[in-house]
Amino acid sequence: QISFGGDYRDSETSRRFTRGARTDGVTIPFFNLSDPVYNLPDDFSVDGLPRSGGEQEDYGVFVNSYTQVSDRLGVLLGLRYSEVESSSSLEGFGVLARSNADGTTPKIGFTFALSDVLSLYGSYSESFQPNGIFTDAERVIVLDPEEGEQVEYGIKGEFLEGRLRASVAVYDIQETNVI
Repeated sequence: QISFGGDYRDSETSRRFTRGARTDGVTIPFFNLSDPVYNLPDDFSVDGLPRSGGEQEDYGVFVNSYTQVSDRLGVLLGLRYSEVESSSSLEGFGVLARSNADGTTPKIGFTFALSDVLSLYGSYSESFQPNGIFTDAERVIVLDPEEGEQVEYGIKGEFLEGRLRASVAVYDIQETNVI
């Protein structure tokens, strides 16, 4: 069984950003779920500040092949290619930075039937997610892409003529360059 596909995304962002005297000494924290009140001054405004923005275009294509090697053993092999192009700009200054990143990631898996109702399985996969560019009024940082590896092993079963399904799995996910 062969499956293939792709995805495409094109996005634009625009914001006004400030820190320092315009905030009247108030630090604006990251969203706080337990206490979302920030007490900004009543006259706080970003009017007149330059607008920063960014554009990102990314796409990916993949192909997977699942083969039933024997009555008990099935094997999955897959490959994905992803690419992203990003740019960041500041009103009055134009484009500040451009970034292009791409990656190819594999996927490997197997199933092994112990009986008609019980199977072992395992998989290994890698991930690639471009992070793009971060800018504020003082700096431009081209971020390395987020990369990951996942290993998973488990056992699954189907009981009571298919009315009960259960599985137990052990997995490990390692990620780098996470924002």
